[in-house]
Amino acid sequence: MVTSTGCAASDALSFGQFSAEAKAIGAQSFVTVNYGSGTPAEAAAWVSDAKTVPGHSVALWEVGNENYGCWEVNNPLAGPPENYPGYTPNTYSTVNGVYENPPCPQTTQGDAAGTQTLATSYAVNAQPFLRAMKDAAPSAQIGVPWAFGGAVTGAAVPDNAEWNDTVLGRDGADGEPPRWPSRPAAHLDVQRG
Repeated sequence: MVTSTGCAASDALSFGQFSAEAKAIGAQSFVTVNYGSGTPAEAAAWVSDAKTVPGHSVALWEVGNENYGCWEVNNPLAGPPENYPGYTPNTYSTVNGVYENPPCPQTTQGDAAGTQTLATSYAVNAQPFLRAMKDAAPSAQIGVPWAFGGAVTGAAVPDNAEWNDTVLGRDGADGEPPRWPSRPAAHLDVQRG
C-alpha cells in the first residue's frame, strides 16, 4: 500500500529470493529504486548490495517508475527547482466529468506545462540518485523512465516528448541511451517504508 509519504507496507519477497527466482527462470533482473520517497544513499546501498552480496546480481536499474504521472509518490516535486506545493498521489476525483488528480501539475497547468513541471523536477532531482548509484558500482547500467506516446495503447503519456526531451537531455547527458534487457527481465520495485 502506498501513501502520500511513501510505502505503508512492503512485499514479503526478500531481495535474495527475488534474485534467486530471476536466475532460476533464466531472467535478468531489473530493479527500480525508490525515487518518490527514497534517498540517493538508499539507492546506492541497494546497488552496493547487489554488487557485493553473492547471488544478488542486478542487470538493470531504474531511478523511479512512471514519475511522469500523478499516481506515484513524488516528494521531490515540492522542492527545487519546481517548488510545486500540495501534490499528493492518487487523489483522483471526477471534475467536470473527467476523472483526474486535482493537485497534479498536468491538471492544474495543462498537459504540456504539467508534464514539463514533472520532467524538470525529475531531471534535476534524479541526478543525485544516478551519481550515488554509479559511485557505488561504476559499471551499473541505470535507466530512467521513458514516456510512451499515443501509439502505445494504454500506456500513453500526455505530451510525452516534454518528458523524454527534458529527462534525457539532462540525465542522458553522457550520451548513453537507456538500457533495456536483451532477455526477459524480472522486475522489482525497491521501496522501503
